[in-house]
Amino acid sequence: MALQIRFTDAFERAARRLDPDAREQARVSIANYAATERGGTKALKGNLKGKIRLRVGKWRVIFRIDEARTMVLLY
Repeated sequence: MALQIRFTDAFERAARRLDPDAREQARVSIANYAATERGGTKALKGNLKGKIRLRVGKWRVIFRIDEARTMVLLY
């Protein structure tokens, strides 16, 4: 079952600063991960424990998956 996607205000502000090509690449990568739960991800440690990093070119998207199977994009 595909994950739902929810954007935080911090993520939306950060995404607005990206150039259009990078923003589109991030959109496609996020949608692909939400559909398949596969991709260039890594569980984070330390003060970011419980969060996941998705690699999108030279950018990194930080998110968590909540109990309602929603991919919450943090930054």
